[in-house]
Amino acid sequence: MNKKRILIVDDKESIRNLLSILLKREGYNFEVAKDGKDALTAIEASAENFDLIISDVDMPEMDGIEMARNISKNIPIIFISGRISSLQKAKQTTFPNFAGGLGKPFQFEELSTMVEKALLKKE
Repeated sequence: MNKKRILIVDDKESIRNLLSILLKREGYNFEVAKDGKDALTAIEASAENFDLIISDVDMPEMDGIEMARNISKNIPIIFISGRISSLQKAKQTTFPNFAGGLGKPFQFEELSTMVEKALLKKE
């Protein structure tokens, strides 16, 4: 079983559930967060570092870009968004830990490939 830990961050429960099912099937360990603030709390509270974050860009409370700016650890982030303009904004960020972006809806194979590449780069 894969021991890599992934944090899923999305304000929509249906997206969190879908990604959870798909990542579980791939053998990843994961946790979920409902927004950027919840994600930062999970990151700081975790005894083990996350190996990757998959985050929506547009969320209430704290969006994905603001969350990324507030992460003190070097964790790769894949942004997902249903809005082209939000995804373009995320792709234009200068975060050293930006690992890619996908527009919703996307094929799980696309996300899986992006996850594998991001995790390989981290090693």
